[in-house]
Amino acid sequence: GKGKDKPHQIKRTAADKHGCVLDLSHFGIGPARGHALSTAVRDLRGVVELDLRDNRLDNAAATELLRHLSDKPDLRVVDMSRNKLGASAFEQLCTLMKACALTTLHLSACQIGDAEVSQLSEAVAGAGPEGIAIKVLNLSHNAIGRRGGMTIGRMLGERHCRITDLDLSWNQLDAMAAGALGAALE
Repeated sequence: GKGKDKPHQIKRTAADKHGCVLDLSHFGIGPARGHALSTAVRDLRGVVELDLRDNRLDNAAATELLRHLSDKPDLRVVDMSRNKLGASAFEQLCTLMKACALTTLHLSACQIGDAEVSQLSEAVAGAGPEGIAIKVLNLSHNAIGRRGGMTIGRMLGERHCRITDLDLSWNQLDAMAAGALGAALE
């Protein structure tokens, strides 16, 4: 109706007058348009939040898009949920976490498994004293199992890990993984 924000737009937020939010969630961009979007995002300045939920992006398009985001030091929030992130996209995401001061990362239903969780853990462990700024991490609705859960438990125990809000719901965690997670929270 009248007066409502359009769901897919670039807008300046009241909370951050020096940045903009790019909300392209549920737009059905797909792989071909995803490659075109990555070129446009490369030249876009002042982005503090990017929402690309549920856009049918494949691994190649997501990898290219994430690579072009690495020079956005003001980027704080990324939502790539419900897109297919393979090994190369996740590797690029780990690079992005080191390059930007991301505080919130949503990766729900991205087909993430134990191997990708290992990459994430290595990025956090290898970040050095400055650490990775991620405080909110949503990994719900993925394929994270025992090994990934135990890896996350170790990652939470890292001195440089700043995660305070972690969503692992609807994964394949067992009692051993839950024990490792619980021990990290003590």
